[in-house]
Amino acid sequence: MYMSRGYVADGNGMTYKNVPVIPGKSVVVDDELIIYLVKDLWDEARG
Repeated sequence: MYMSRGYVADGNGMTYKNVPVIPGKSVVVDDELIIYLVKDLWDEARG
């Protein structure tokens, strides 16, 4: 859904409780697991 609206992952990977997740490490999937998304608003404004 977010990708269809122009959002993409910021490229820094996932964080859990504001600490980067090490690839292959197990984490709890709850409200603290985050993948940050960004959107280019400049392209939106130009239409």
